[in-house]
Amino acid sequence: MLMHILLEILLRSFFASSTFVLDEFVGYAMVALTFLGLGPTYRRHGHLRVMILLNFLNSSMKSLVEVVLLTTAITISTFIALYFAEAGSRYWTRGILSRTIAEVPLWIPMAVAVLGLVIFAVQAISSILLIVTGLVSGDELQKEVVDV
Repeated sequence: MLMHILLEILLRSFFASSTFVLDEFVGYAMVALTFLGLGPTYRRHGHLRVMILLNFLNSSMKSLVEVVLLTTAITISTFIALYFAEAGSRYWTRGILSRTIAEVPLWIPMAVAVLGLVIFAVQAISSILLIVTGLVSGDELQKEVVDV
């Protein structure tokens, strides 16, 4: 994104020209950064979490609540991924392109979003499996999480 913005500044300042697709490509990059970053950020305990209620629970209750919350997150991310996959499939079969000079096939950003949601769901499933098998407790899963 930075390189594209710098290129755009250079073109506009010195050559009175433009790529005409800056906003579109920056938008696609934001989609990629947002969705592809969900799983790795979760794995590294980078998501902000409100821990005020969990701090009052014992370890076994924290584990149960974590499993319920992770199951909810998997359900929501799966629902969104299926919706995006259906839309992307429709874009693919109909050959829908962006309405800009670049004419980017719109199934590409949708596929990136689906991939990011699937990666996040896999990370959440791995956390559930760690809790259910007893390899990690609710306390250990949250040890690196910053209280908010």
